[in-house]
Amino acid sequence: RPAVRRLHLHLAGPSKGLVTVEDLIPYGTRARDFFKINMARSGLPYCVYYATEWWHDDVSYADMAILKHNICTGEKVYWNRAHTYPGEPFFIASGGSDVE
Repeated sequence: RPAVRRLHLHLAGPSKGLVTVEDLIPYGTRARDFFKINMARSGLPYCVYYATEWWHDDVSYADMAILKHNICTGEKVYWNRAHTYPGEPFFIASGGSDVE
């Protein structure tokens, strides 16, 4: 199953032109798909990302969960419910909030 990686594309400074890779979640038994983000927040610094996760129980493709991963602290929080299959998730701006 795939890993979750962050690619750093160095556009300036001593590493200009280089790409460094940071493994956020190494290769394992689960697969993840990312939410569609609010494009007004694209390119901004962040600590938290959300993903849909398959094989959440490490056995069944149909066992799915929503992952909230804080990459600044390493904390992972999951939501899942039996016989519930989230798909094609995206965020809808609610206004008035400046977190996450």
